[in-house]
Order: sequence, then structure tokens, then C-alpha cells
Amino acid sequence: MKPAPKTSASQHEDFHAANDCGLAGLVLRLTECADRDHPLSPREPGSPHREAAKAALEAAFRAERRMAEQQRRIARLERLAATDELTGVLNRRGFESALKRHLAEARRHHEPGVLVIVDLDGFKPINDTHGHRAGDEVLRRVARLLMDNVRETDYVGRLGGDEFAVLLTRTSHVDGIDRAECLDQRVNGMSVAWDGRMIAPRASFGFQTYGPGDDGEELIGQADEAMYRIKRARARLGKGSANPRQPLAGTQPTSLTTTVPSPSLAASPRAAECGRGVLFSDSGKASGRHGRAEDRP
Repeated sequence: MKPAPKTSASQHEDFHAANDCGLAGLVLRLTECADRDHPLSPREPGSPHREAAKAALEAAFRAERRMAEQQRRIARLERLAATDELTGVLNRRGFESALKRHLAEARRHHEPGVLVIVDLDGFKPINDTHGHRAGDEVLRRVARLLMDNVRETDYVGRLGGDEFAVLLTRTSHVDGIDRAECLDQRVNGMSVAWDGRMIAPRASFGFQTYGPGDDGEELIGQADEAMYRIKRARARLGKGSANPRQPLAGTQPTSLTTTVPSPSLAASPRAAECGRGVLFSDSGKASGRHGRAEDRP
């Protein structure tokens, strides 16, 4: 008994179902529809009908593979466009994109967080004394240390030159500032071995808490200004001192400015970990490290 022909509605459903399966699925489904519409069409191997269907299906598979490869290449190019080539962390474009995205989430879900700006002190003399390759290595090690001491949900970016930014997402202001202090102590306690000599980079830290309704450009500007207050204070007090220590500068809703080290931090187990200096050898391995060990792409 010949099957009843499908209605236009059911044929429309068939088309969308096949389209959901991709181009190859669409070609296969169309072939099946042609068989239903023309039941007397020759189905034997080698028939023009079967060969045409086979060729169309192979072409569809090849097209799908090409499209998948193009999508992978596009995704890779997008990652490269958002990544700093030297350090492997986000570049300014990628970091600002992440900041914008998470501020939108903060508005939707009322999530707080902390933005930290890190600027190396006296970086030019490192280049002048040890060479630009040494300066590049210092930037890589600072970026790695920051990455190794944040969570998977946080972001580290190089805004340009010797300036970095850390976005501590979904964290209370108190805990975020505590973690910023930890990063401050670790960066300012690190050393890099280069050509038989030790380089001790130092940095100024500034922070700005954020919440629903905050603007990304304003946050960066406020954290940047807090960082420069520290840098100016170190420049005034640092004459004759190798590494003057100053309070971690920033603002939060309670206008509380915490110092490094703070009493609560010094009394906590994290204080002992943050207080340890990090020594990098020429091989790039670190001792006394804690936190995530893997590197982000």
C-alpha cells in the first residue's frame, strides 16, 4: 500500500529537524523525502539517483568540516586578539571586555568585587641595567605570579608597559582587599634570577571596590589614581630605601583604608603564606608558591 503523502506542515517540520542536524543531515533528509515522493526511483547501487545523493552527502560533510575548522580558527584569533603576547595574560582590550561583562553581571545579580591596579616601580632602570630581555622576563614572572594567586573566576590583564590589572570577581569588599594585600606582599617579596644576578621588582598597588551601577572606565581611573598616590608616597619616602612600604591605597563604601600588613592579615594563616617571598630561577620555577599551579592560555 502506498503511504499517504505528507502535508506541507509535516514537510516543514522535516526541513527544520534536518536543518538542526547540520548541512549533511539536511542533504540526507532531502534524499529521503525524494525517495518518498518518487517511490519508483531506482535505489540500486550505481544508479544516477543513488550516485547523486552520495556525492551531495560527501560534499555536505566536507563543507561541515570546513565550517568547523573556520570556527576554530575564528575562536583562536579572538583569543589572540584579547591576549598579551609577551605575558600570556589578557591585554587591555581583553581585560576591559571582561570588566564590562562582569559589571553587567554585578548589576543583574548584585555581586560585589574589587579591581586592583599594579604598576612596577623603577622598571626602566631594570631595562637599562640588565637589558630589555631581562625586563621582559620580569614582566612575565610578575604576570605568572599574579595568575598563580587568583581564582579561575578572576582575571589578570596587562594594561600596557609595566602596568597590570587584577579583577577579583564575586568577592566581598573586605575579602577582596585582603586578597589584594596578599598580592601586594607577594609581588613586593619576589626576586628574579637573571644572568647570575638577582632582580627584585617592586610595585605600587591601588584598588577600587565595585558593585551594581559602577562604570568600568571610572573604576579603572579610580584604582589608577589610588595606585599613583602610593607611587608618589614611595617616591617621597623611598630616597635611601630599597623598598619603602606604604599602605595599600584605595576606596570602598566605608572609606576604610587598610595597611600592609594589616593586623587581621598578620594573624591569619594566609598572612604567613603571603609574607613569604617568591624566588624565581632562570628556569622559571618558583619556590614558596601557593594557589593555582596551571597557567592560563
